[in-house]
Amino acid sequence: MTDTNNNDNHELQQSETQYRRLVETSPDMVLLCDEAGVILYINLAGTEMLGYESPESLRGHRLDDILHPDSKFDVARRIRELVERTQDFPFVEERLLRADGSALDVDMMAFPFFHQEKYVVHLIIRDITARKRAQAAQGRLRRRYLLTAAVLAIIAFFVSGYHLYHFSESIEFCGVQCHSVMQAEYRLHARSSHSHVTCAECHIGAGASWFVKSKLSGLHQVYAVLAKTYSRPISTPIENLRPAVETCEYCHSPKVFHGNEMKVFRSIPSDGRVGDPEVSAVLLKIGGFRPESGAFSGIHWHASQSDKVEYRALDRQRLKIRDIRVTRGGKVTTYERSDLPELPADAPWREMDCSDCHNRVPHTFQTVEQSVDELFLDGRLDRTLPDGKAAALYALDGGYAHEQAHTAIRSRLAQYYQGKHPEWSRNHDGEIRKAADTLYTEAYSRNVFPANGIKWGTYPDHRGHQGDAGCFRCHDQSHQATDGRTISQDCELCHSVVLQKQRESRVPEALRLLLLHR
Repeated sequence: MTDTNNNDNHELQQSETQYRRLVETSPDMVLLCDEAGVILYINLAGTEMLGYESPESLRGHRLDDILHPDSKFDVARRIRELVERTQDFPFVEERLLRADGSALDVDMMAFPFFHQEKYVVHLIIRDITARKRAQAAQGRLRRRYLLTAAVLAIIAFFVSGYHLYHFSESIEFCGVQCHSVMQAEYRLHARSSHSHVTCAECHIGAGASWFVKSKLSGLHQVYAVLAKTYSRPISTPIENLRPAVETCEYCHSPKVFHGNEMKVFRSIPSDGRVGDPEVSAVLLKIGGFRPESGAFSGIHWHASQSDKVEYRALDRQRLKIRDIRVTRGGKVTTYERSDLPELPADAPWREMDCSDCHNRVPHTFQTVEQSVDELFLDGRLDRTLPDGKAAALYALDGGYAHEQAHTAIRSRLAQYYQGKHPEWSRNHDGEIRKAADTLYTEAYSRNVFPANGIKWGTYPDHRGHQGDAGCFRCHDQSHQATDGRTISQDCELCHSVVLQKQRESRVPEALRLLLLHR
């Protein structure tokens, strides 16, 4: 019996020696840690991979010390599941931190392992830096190929004709072939009410002259993409847009009389009570062409085909309007803002059309407050979060690089609750992470594109006067005619106020059913 035990012990020792030799000579990192994440063992390959002097310099440290912030949450969750269920998790791509603070891309897998009479976590980690570099090089090669293909497609159009022409007019050509440049516009277009309208239908329209002009301009733009000389953010092409009568009015007839339309706004109040939002409602006097009178009325009078509004602005964005010239019933009236610098006498006048108010169709960016309000009101953010709106705005208010935004929003939201509601935050870590994930995917990543220079509020929307000056660029009581008359800022010109920031709980039931469809 003693001989048998001795033989078993000898075989076990021999097996452990062979395993240790295999681990020590492995080119991959082999690491053991306990369920609390304390490193019990790391082989020499792992030490060199992370840039430490010896395995002893890492033993006793926590696994968190070598995990990149992007991977800490996911790795910790998987290890908890592994310990609780004693099941493997397969190779997953993660990121580690080297001793010098640089990031290391790896494939990581783990399984339970019996070590010193207890189960620990056995990690096998493979350096994939070379693979990532190869993928990046392949991606750059693919982008060059796509951009080259785009150039060739434009040139080949003049040879191959009809089919290439239609391809170059497609949404896929504009949005996908140049997706790294037009990523924001392409995503917003896909979610808009104009998603079925191609880019060319608005930006080019019909006719040979505009087609040739756009293709020549397109060659210049392709070169700018290849040379990386394009502006960030992309400038709105307002100078090169055709008049709305040649594009928008193919679908939106100015002869249609729209009458009045109810517009309802719901928002989270300053006290943060998500469950009882503020409601505002206005009856918009849209108007349009009235067949019985043969004249335009209401807001759409500005698009009248018989009368016209012209203006001159000091800036390219047309936010600082200096002079306004109104022709109505054969009479011309000029209004000026004397507090703004004068323009040269030969400065061109622009005739107002649809795009002066509807300037972000179909690429409408939300403001940060609009995004947060919508997420709470739609139920995509938990309405029971304490100080929900204030916390969300705090988390989103940061100039993050795109690759850091997700982690930064999580950290900033947790920081808010640790400071304002420390006891609550200790017991609701999961709710905080879930809210941060929603803020990133549903608000930040849909409206902010740092690589393209797009921040909150980069592209203002001139419809109304909530996100920016909008109507008040002209209706400001400051533009004055020679006879002393000014362009009025009277609210009743464009709409009648039905409700003004009234709590939803206080809106009469009949009116609530009418306005909120409840």
